Amino acid sequence: MEILAKYIPVAKDKPDEPSKQEKQQDAPKEQPEYFDAELLSLIHKVCVGEQFEDIATQDFYANMNLYSCKKELKIKAREKIRVCYLIFLMSERLPKQDRD
Repeated sequence: MEILAKYIPVAKDKPDEPSKQEKQQDAPKEQPEYFDAELLSLIHKVCVGEQFEDIATQDFYANMNLYSCKKELKIKAREKIRVCYLIFLMSERLPKQDRD
């Protein structure tokens, strides 16, 4: 039953109090900065043109921090394994709570 309660809302909430989901929707949507600009600038210098198609530094920063961006990051042909390894190494720099 606990599993069902996780997916199906229970009508035990008080009508005066907003539900947990409504509270989350009302909260300001700040996007966390996963990687700082200095690190991404260094990665941009090394990897753009080699592992990634040409992209501006600002667009690279936005893509790597999962911000919305008009220009998407494109991996060059035959570079997927290196990019996967880069992502793995970058994930090691994240706090444990962000890795999960």
